[in-house]
Amino acid sequence: VSQHLARMDVPLSAVAAQWFMCAYVTTLPPQETLAVWDGLMLDGPVALIRVALFIMARLAGRLLLAQEPAQILCLLPRVRAAGPAVRGRDCLARLSRVA
Repeated sequence: VSQHLARMDVPLSAVAAQWFMCAYVTTLPPQETLAVWDGLMLDGPVALIRVALFIMARLAGRLLLAQEPAQILCLLPRVRAAGPAVRGRDCLARLSRVA
């Protein structure tokens, strides 16, 4: 995925910065956001990075199918609309708390 994003000249830092600064409030549904925040309170900022990796892994198939940078840049900020691929309070809660 990383190589594909680099080939497509997509600055992942722009999307990730929004995820991290907003602590996923604008990205994930409320229940999943609360699970992420639980991890943030328990483990600190590393929980936010774990969730970013989880999202990227779950969306890898869609990201790799993208033929245009615009497709990727439209998908990543709208993780909330990505459906079941990135949902699951229990999964996010476990992920954001794993050491």
